[in-house]
Amino acid sequence: MYSYGVVLWEMLTRQPPYKGLPSLAVAYGVGHGTMNLPIPSTCNVEIASLLDQCWQRTFADRPSFREIMRTMENISHSEFMNVSYGEFIELRTGWNNELVVCFLKMNDKSKKSTK
Repeated sequence: MYSYGVVLWEMLTRQPPYKGLPSLAVAYGVGHGTMNLPIPSTCNVEIASLLDQCWQRTFADRPSFREIMRTMENISHSEFMNVSYGEFIELRTGWNNELVVCFLKMNDKSKKSTK
């Protein structure tokens, strides 16, 4: 389920995960549960919640595919699906700007922890 959340995040943001961060820092952070992909602040609440659920540290706390399908069905009927293409591009541009800042902070933090 964790990987599903990553793929969903990639489809939503159209960004590679942990862009610009050292691979070892990502592996360590994700493996120890201290690093998750940032969820954009203006992301649809249901999608943000689903991402958060997929990235729970304990497998038992993550949703099943059946639960994911129910959530995706709800999202498909939500106002988020009525956003125009132009509005979505604006949202995604804002998300990507936000992600750049998040990844820069993560990179600084990983550099400090290796010193």
